[in-house]
Amino acid sequence: MKKFIFFSAIALWLFVATGCNKQEMRCDIALDVIKISNNAKVLLDSIISNKNTFLRTNLKDSLNIFVVNSKTDFKKKFNTDIDIDFDTITIISGVVRTASISDKIDELVLYQCNTSEIFKLDISILIAKNGWTQIGYLYFWKAYPKINMKKFSTTIKYK
Repeated sequence: MKKFIFFSAIALWLFVATGCNKQEMRCDIALDVIKISNNAKVLLDSIISNKNTFLRTNLKDSLNIFVVNSKTDFKKKFNTDIDIDFDTITIISGVVRTASISDKIDELVLYQCNTSEIFKLDISILIAKNGWTQIGYLYFWKAYPKINMKKFSTTIKYK
């Protein structure tokens, strides 16, 4: 009986000691979208669209995300220049493949996790009722305050 109590005490101590040292990963700080010039909006809308075959041809699985932090990055990814101050702004853009050409993106929210270098992008997609059952592509972009990330994850929710 003494051995049982001894080993139970050790097991309880190990459980408490290891559980207390780990910080739970929380990603609940939603970042605000930054307003950019109309010229930049028009250019981004035209580049990040179904007209850009690069976004679809480089599609991995059903999602492709591009994080752009510099003019050089932007030129390399989209083969054009844009008048945005990348010292203060990050552009997050991408394409999602869906089962219907009638689906729509409802919401995009970028969260910063409790460690400042980890971010999570939540994408909510509205599934069209009585929509066309043909593979569709949903394009998106948002401008955020400058982000220096080491890790990035994405969650897609269907509504």
